Amino acid sequence: EEPEPGEVNYGACQVHLIKARRDQGRSAGLTKADAKGIIVDRFHGGDAKRLARSTFATAWSTLMEKETPEGEAYMVNVQGEKWALNAMLAESVLSGN
Repeated sequence: EEPEPGEVNYGACQVHLIKARRDQGRSAGLTKADAKGIIVDRFHGGDAKRLARSTFATAWSTLMEKETPEGEAYMVNVQGEKWALNAMLAESVLSGN
């Protein structure tokens, strides 16, 4: 199966993180390591060298700090190290808004 195109900038990596959490994290959430593994497999053909550690780290930390215009956090801690997308945000991502 051909991987989806993997861009190198952290903005694109954020989109990949949102897609990974939306599709595979759901309400159970993903750890940082889980999310990185999914992104490497899905967007970089399984080649971890194609995803710079700094790019992923910046995307992760920026997404953790993001809020909606209403002040709601993008990310919610569901259990221990596991984080999931804010459910309402996930719906808007899914519907393409």
